[in-house]
Amino acid sequence: MSLQKPSQERRLELFTQLLDGTLSAGEKSELNALLKTDDTARRHYREHMRLHAHLHLAYAAGGMPSGMPPLRNAQKKGTPSPSQQIFPFPKGVQLAAAALILFGCVLWLQSREPGFLATLVSSEDAAWESTLPTALHSRLRPGILELKSGMATIQFDSGALVTLEAPARLELITPIRGRMSRGSAVIEVPKAAIGFVMDAPNSYAVDHGTRFAMSVDPTGKLASFAVLSGEISVHHPSAKLEEHLFQSEATIATEAGLERTENPFSKPMVFPREPALRVGSAGKTKSVIASNRTENANPRILAVKSTEEKNNPAERRSFVSFDLTGSDLSGYGVAKLRLSLVPSNQGLAVYVPQEIRFLVYGIPAPPALNWNAPWDWATSPQPESGLLLGSIDILRTQQSGTVELTSPALLEFLKVHREKPVLLLFVRETRAPSSGSLVHAFASDSHPQAPGPVLEFFIGP
Repeated sequence: MSLQKPSQERRLELFTQLLDGTLSAGEKSELNALLKTDDTARRHYREHMRLHAHLHLAYAAGGMPSGMPPLRNAQKKGTPSPSQQIFPFPKGVQLAAAALILFGCVLWLQSREPGFLATLVSSEDAAWESTLPTALHSRLRPGILELKSGMATIQFDSGALVTLEAPARLELITPIRGRMSRGSAVIEVPKAAIGFVMDAPNSYAVDHGTRFAMSVDPTGKLASFAVLSGEISVHHPSAKLEEHLFQSEATIATEAGLERTENPFSKPMVFPREPALRVGSAGKTKSVIASNRTENANPRILAVKSTEEKNNPAERRSFVSFDLTGSDLSGYGVAKLRLSLVPSNQGLAVYVPQEIRFLVYGIPAPPALNWNAPWDWATSPQPESGLLLGSIDILRTQQSGTVELTSPALLEFLKVHREKPVLLLFVRETRAPSSGSLVHAFASDSHPQAPGPVLEFFIGP
């Protein structure tokens, strides 16, 4: 004989007692069993938690309809519960009325800012590629945030905090739901937002008031979940699997199912190895412009620009010199050129293609150069006289951050020409159709915020 499923009234009663903190041990077991076996109960649970989160936000803001008690009036021992004070009716009527008020409050709250569901509350060295606004404290509508570098925290209107580590891709769906399709995040869910859902490939996590970390690998096929504190449930709909995770427990969602694992975020971090030798340019940097007009030149940047128009006077290229004389490079297996991309505040990015490539040339036998005087475009070293050492690729939306070139050709060139200062030439291979297009820039040694060019050498391969 099968057990009769609890009525909708009983489910609502259990949800309400859970939120009130009055659920007994037996009732908690009843609720857990119900959520494990009843798809309808799980759906109603998520909906109820979402409504509760909105109600709590409205309470905290002091914006509840007149007739609702203020949040600061705590219930005293021996006094009727808030629901009994408001609804002096039979319990079934109370529960139905409470649900209606919850629903009405959500509609009222959402009507204040239609379409918005989250806020960008912090941004640390963040570079974005997104149609949503990315200025600090921006209000956000449903859509996709693509974090290319840095870190950022988004607070959903339910109260859930999602901190992204680049590169990461987050879709904002509702105030109580998001979707990670790439990258890593830490999600912190207060009691007001219990029931927050984070989707991932093949899976989703339901939070029960906790902090948890998650990551999605670059292929978009594997998602890892690890509980930092509290409890979450991870679901795999196609495999019809569900796991409850507690502190320090973790699981990986694959296409086939869920696999328990050690906490991937508790393993020692692997940091990039430090260079054995670092050499700066000692101020020997220069930009030249095809027009030879230097009145608007900015010594703090190394400017590069190429256009589709032949002999365009707005084109630019830049040079950097490194003095390696006396350095023994025989034991080094890797050489890296590190540059800081900075805004030039010249031209429009919309006029350049989405993907940008820079080329770096080594000039084997540079002429005698006067670094304290302007250089002439025609008589300065040309790309044709140099050796191509490699390329650097960026997106047109990136105008800040570190870029690097590592190649066997770079290391070989530096070793062969180490007996005297070497000269590197930077050009933009990607050409733009308009003379009003963006001028890309790298920081020189005199830039006030970003470090100038540097060569780094590493021992071994």
